[in-house]
Amino acid sequence: MKYTENIAALAELQPDYIGMIFFEGSSRNFDGSPPDTDPSIEKIGVFVNEDLDVVLRKVGLYDLAGVQFHGDEDPSYCKLFKDAFSDSSSKKVIKAFSVGDDIDWSSLEKYLEVCDYLLFDAKGMKRGGNGIQFDWELLKGYPFDKPFLISGGIGPEDILSLKDFFQTPGGKFCHAVDVNSGFEDSPGLKNIDAVKQFINELKMIER
Repeated sequence: MKYTENIAALAELQPDYIGMIFFEGSSRNFDGSPPDTDPSIEKIGVFVNEDLDVVLRKVGLYDLAGVQFHGDEDPSYCKLFKDAFSDSSSKKVIKAFSVGDDIDWSSLEKYLEVCDYLLFDAKGMKRGGNGIQFDWELLKGYPFDKPFLISGGIGPEDILSLKDFFQTPGGKFCHAVDVNSGFEDSPGLKNIDAVKQFINELKMIER
């Protein structure tokens, strides 16, 4: 989300999370005033290889419930973020991983203790928002019990594919669906009607 008024309109749909990208290299970079939303909707800040002091300042300024690290942040960086709060569970950490033709599960194990969720996005030219999908078959054998988010080029037409994916062994651990470019009228500007229909259709899927 990039525009405050668009965030207010989306918040009326009661999504679980609203993401704001704090990365100047993104066309969706958010630099507006802190949006006033229902406290039940968790605001997540997306950062890419950012200085930790900057991350902590943005967390306070925008009252973020958690962060999504979408760069090359290692487990020690994630732990430093957690340790910056008196209650280490008070702020969620989502660590994003770019997926190509395969997934090296062993390289992800070291993140399990310092992250609340993993996120799988399609590998592309940019740090997210590429509008392309990876092969979800790669997640059907998901070896962990850590919940994850699925992202990457998901659009309104994917509802049936998501329904099938949720029924796979790996799909049982899918905590949330991260939607972005497939629901935009322009970068960072969501089509509210499309998102509303998608949320309603997702709620009808038995998990």
